[in-house]
Amino acid sequence: MFLALNSIVGIVVLVCWIMEVVTAFKKGDGPLMGILSIVCCCTIGGLVIGWINCKKWGIQNLMLVYTIAFVLNMILSGIAQKEMLEMFPMNGPQ
Repeated sequence: MFLALNSIVGIVVLVCWIMEVVTAFKKGDGPLMGILSIVCCCTIGGLVIGWINCKKWGIQNLMLVYTIAFVLNMILSGIAQKEMLEMFPMNGPQ
């Protein structure tokens, strides 16, 4: 269950990141902000650059959703990993 929920939240994070990158290219200071949003560790770099420029670009609500989804994705990833390990235990060589 957590794996499916994590996948949905991951898609939300991806969509928010794409929207932030598009905004960075359109409203940023030239293409530099968009390129940095892509190159700097993808979603983490986009998150930082988006928050730094959110008032100037008018994307406060997007950044709030992006941040909540990002944090939730990290939490659910840990839970889903534990769930997967319980489903497929690794007993070592036999």
